[in-house]
Amino acid sequence: MGAVEYDFLSGSFSCLEDDGWARSDQTFNNASRVDKDVDKGDLILKDLGFYQVPFFRELHQKGAYFISRLRAGSSLYNQEKRMDLASLIKDNANDYSLQEYSVSIGNNKKERSDLGPVRLILEKVPTAVYEQKMKRTKTLCASKGKQPSKEQVLWNQYNIFITNVPPILLSVGQVRSLYRLRWQIELLFKAWKSIFQIDQVKPMQLYRFQCLLWGALILVLMFMPLICFFKHHFWQEKQREVSEWKMLLWLKTHIRLLVFSIWRKTKSYLAFARKVYKQIVKDGLKEKRKNEKRFDSRLPFEILLLLSLTAMSYMIQF
Repeated sequence: MGAVEYDFLSGSFSCLEDDGWARSDQTFNNASRVDKDVDKGDLILKDLGFYQVPFFRELHQKGAYFISRLRAGSSLYNQEKRMDLASLIKDNANDYSLQEYSVSIGNNKKERSDLGPVRLILEKVPTAVYEQKMKRTKTLCASKGKQPSKEQVLWNQYNIFITNVPPILLSVGQVRSLYRLRWQIELLFKAWKSIFQIDQVKPMQLYRFQCLLWGALILVLMFMPLICFFKHHFWQEKQREVSEWKMLLWLKTHIRLLVFSIWRKTKSYLAFARKVYKQIVKDGLKEKRKNEKRFDSRLPFEILLLLSLTAMSYMIQF
């Protein structure tokens, strides 16, 4: 797919485009998109596929904020002196606490000057996570007939984030927690593939395929506002989070009932909404995995609540 941008708070898609199947994600990082879709004070979370310093500069100059992982091999500077990852961590190799540094990024002096210093946050990963990363790295290197380099081994030991959000707004721990919210869109992709099977395509004509694909995405767009409404309702009333996965699966199996309720308009739709509510109460809420060890096991709305309380404390203080 071309590009998908998801507004977690409203449950809506600010961008859903099919604009070429072989285009790089970075082609969607342009000044016109920032002018159109980004407001001052917005926070943008990007994965490595969208990593591009000029795009970060556009966001920064618009007065918006970003959090991204740092791309492996990126050049780091401190007062125009080039640095490397090894030099940053040489004194903290066995430290699992979050480490923060002020650095400049960019291929040339103008890029670094326009963006200004950014916060670089290092988080050493557990051994199990490191081993998973190394397994992927070794597989990739083997396909190219190579061995993992010392730099790749070192990068796999850390999660590395960069952001232009000032420390007074977000602590290092909050930056790490907030970036976890980006995983919500990955969970949506997983649901689309598993529930709507948009990745399972038999040989067919292009136009038929496009009709099937967009038909599935239209269903998604129909379901998400309803799910978002209940997500906010259950959080506000019960401090519980609705599982998009469970609800998309249930709604798909009851699609005929949904279409009928929309066709019959208000009363039927309200009756359908009541059925959705009962299903959520019965088996539609997220559960924390008790045996899963994470740095941060909080659910998305818990993270947002913590950040909103932090923002309120700053307002009271100043």
